[in-house]
Amino acid sequence: MRPTAALFALALAPLAQAQFPTGTISFERRASSVKSVLGELSVQTHIQIEAVPEINNEIVLVSVTNAPIETVLRGLAKTVEGEWKLQGSVLRLVVDKETRRKNERKELQKKALAIAEAIKERAKKSETTPGLTADGLITRLLQGIDPTVLADLGPNGRLVFSTDPNRLQLSFGAGATEQIDAFIKNHNANLPSAAEGIDKALSNLDQKQADAIKALTQNETKVIGQVRKGLLVVTKMSLGIMDMTQIQLKLYDSSGKTAFTGQSILSLKGDEMSQLISAATTKKKPETNAKSTPIEYSDDSKELDNSTKGMIMGNYGLHFSPELQVKLMNPTKSDPLSFSASDELLSYARSRGKSIIACVPDSAGGMSYASLTGGNMTVETVDRDLHAGKKMQILDESSIILIEPAHPALERSLRVDRVALETLLKRSQGKMIPSLDDMADYAKSSPDPSLGGVGQTYITLFVPGGSQQGLGGPTNWNMLRFYADLSPDSRNSLRQGAKLSLGSLSSIQRNCLESIVYSSNSGLSVARETKQEPQPFYMQIMGASTNIDYRDEPTEALPNGIPNDGFLDLAVSQEPFGFPIASNGNHNIGAMAVLDADELAIFKMLKEDKNFSQFASFMPKFGQMKVGSRELLNFTFHFSQDISSKQVLKDHHLPDNAQIYSENDLPADFQKLIGVKLDEFKKSPLGALSSLAALGGKGIRP
Repeated sequence: MRPTAALFALALAPLAQAQFPTGTISFERRASSVKSVLGELSVQTHIQIEAVPEINNEIVLVSVTNAPIETVLRGLAKTVEGEWKLQGSVLRLVVDKETRRKNERKELQKKALAIAEAIKERAKKSETTPGLTADGLITRLLQGIDPTVLADLGPNGRLVFSTDPNRLQLSFGAGATEQIDAFIKNHNANLPSAAEGIDKALSNLDQKQADAIKALTQNETKVIGQVRKGLLVVTKMSLGIMDMTQIQLKLYDSSGKTAFTGQSILSLKGDEMSQLISAATTKKKPETNAKSTPIEYSDDSKELDNSTKGMIMGNYGLHFSPELQVKLMNPTKSDPLSFSASDELLSYARSRGKSIIACVPDSAGGMSYASLTGGNMTVETVDRDLHAGKKMQILDESSIILIEPAHPALERSLRVDRVALETLLKRSQGKMIPSLDDMADYAKSSPDPSLGGVGQTYITLFVPGGSQQGLGGPTNWNMLRFYADLSPDSRNSLRQGAKLSLGSLSSIQRNCLESIVYSSNSGLSVARETKQEPQPFYMQIMGASTNIDYRDEPTEALPNGIPNDGFLDLAVSQEPFGFPIASNGNHNIGAMAVLDADELAIFKMLKEDKNFSQFASFMPKFGQMKVGSRELLNFTFHFSQDISSKQVLKDHHLPDNAQIYSENDLPADFQKLIGVKLDEFKKSPLGALSSLAALGGKGIRP
């Protein structure tokens, strides 16, 4: 072997074939990047230690006392699915590809087993229901689908199964058509009693309320004719603290019109959504003599917790000490996971009398229902969560406790870029509210905040208007990324009225557009003889999204993907917005940070509704607010003469010298717009349903 070849082989040899540094080390570092931790270990051990870029930005916590250096380094590598290699004089932490592939397969199998068990439980329950209901049909169709296919569905992903699949759809298992026919027969036979039951249940309501509910339950009283095609749409809805798998049944007649739709949720054991439903519907007996060891939180964590606790209950204004504010605005130096998430792991290790090394996922720094409403974490809670594999799981606890993310591959894909986050925070501080370009720059390298975790927490708390489109729902992150990839010339041309050919899109833009059209929050606009208003986000959540014919289903309307002969155009308009100032002088947070005419009209309607008087103390009081102006960038992707996708991005402008108004003395044009929106809401199904909700559903007879 030639000398150069021998040196090359030695440089790539695993460290297991060389000699680890000897001696012991005591070292503690709250959650920080691997790069910074290895830098400190290099100084303390007097050896050159580095990691490859794919691992450098992973976030780890290390707390060891008199531990062998070899054990510490091996443990650190294990938590990030890496391995050490000696390259010259440098110990380099590299990706262990085989371990990652093995763990990804194992994780997929685990998910598939959980899904199979959930479908099995659904089947047991449906056996007790006479006849084949829509929910029962959904269960039977799910039984014919390989659970591994469903397990591979990522956040906001969408799969469509069909009795007659095109290239974008998947096939059902055997017997799907027969099952659908059996359901139709049972449904039509029970129509008279179903209609009578609904009328009886709504008999105490006024006509407007009854009509609103009937619009949402029209399937129950509608005869199903001959069905040409059946679809089952499975979507992974990711809404921060709630992650759920939604199932939608769609049946079409021979003309392509929707004959029936039905919805259901596939609840997996242990997921956030199931726990919330269980907590709301189950009376839990208090544990007697249960051990409860408090977490030893740092002063910074206590202040952060006290400032944000009870956000759901109306605390929308935050205030931090100058010292903590500096740390929060510099996530590259004080990582978002170095506060409560670190305290909880360190307290757990101390309770066990052991050292700990953990790769901490960003989901551990997200908002939970318990934290928002004032729930308390204990060492015992941390222990249960770790052994249940909720967000993290124990790899080894023989000498040093080693912890990794419960879903390593997914968590790596959702890791927030700390440099991009810090840039966005400082821009937001300087302007009070970020521009569209600021948000687009951040979106290039960071995940959608609606997926939860560190991104959701920091955007909600410190970036007004960063992730919310008001009643339009969360900002479409794929649209934001599409916009980020447009060149300045393309943006200017679109503003001037030019059309951008879909055939000329970059690979990034095309991938973003495919996600816009075919992901879980997809929504196409269809030009019909009878004009249909686009369904706002809040009505989609209530299950009132448009399903008139096959063109409302993306995989049917665009079965061959995005057409190259389509085009994009842009219309720009302006509207005012309110920027509430909290009683402590700071801006509000989350959805209450930026209010347009829609939100202000909704709150006005609820305050004026006598049925809501009992909730008056919970209604937000904005007092004073600055008024700014924002551009509405209305993008329309034209796919054919009658099929398009409409997306809106908002660019906020709030001058430093913006005038402050009281909530009841806003500028005349703003008040007029609020009045128009108020009239629209009162006439909409939302107006009827909101007053009904205030009565707790008491007007509906069981």
